[in-house]
Amino acid sequence: MPDSKDTIYYQEGPRCVLLLHGFVGSIQEIGRTARALRKAGYSVYAFNLAGHGTKPVGDLFEVHPNEWIQQVDEAIQFLEDEGYEQIAIMGLSLGGILA
Repeated sequence: MPDSKDTIYYQEGPRCVLLLHGFVGSIQEIGRTARALRKAGYSVYAFNLAGHGTKPVGDLFEVHPNEWIQQVDEAIQFLEDEGYEQIAIMGLSLGGILA
């Protein structure tokens, strides 16, 4: 699941935070939070939601919100497959709604 330019994945400890960005945002807007969580000993996983992280804002309107929900479900499954048993989900704006 991780893709270097569209994903943040810090493997630091047994507790993991799935971090979700806001509407019209990308992982760049949550990078500082991800690094702070990493420094505090948390593993962190974040990714660009479909239609986000691209130049044309119109890409957002090509995506149905159910795709974002599916992406979050897949991310949780990915983290469980990685062995995490303690997963917190937090987000900003749209990411908060999805959390």
